Amino acid sequence: MRLSKKMRFGARAKEYIPYLMQNLREGHIVPMCYIVYSGYGKNLYEFYPSSMLKISNFPRKEDEILGIAYGYKDALKLVACMVEESLKGEGICC
Repeated sequence: MRLSKKMRFGARAKEYIPYLMQNLREGHIVPMCYIVYSGYGKNLYEFYPSSMLKISNFPRKEDEILGIAYGYKDALKLVACMVEESLKGEGICC
């Protein structure tokens, strides 16, 4: 598991950072935790439940983790903010 230098956390995940990071580093399944990666193809970002890290053939294990969210809605909001920042950086969005 590689963490990004610009790691982002969802609003709810900020309350549980020590708990989430310790359990993810130790390889435990963390209920309601979602991991954000850069997307393939036309996707800017993708997110998966942290339980996917336990699957032996999960293809994203060695990719850089860009964000962590706690709960599905928190993951959606985090990815939406990340997309908005990306688009603003490129001058596409106001």
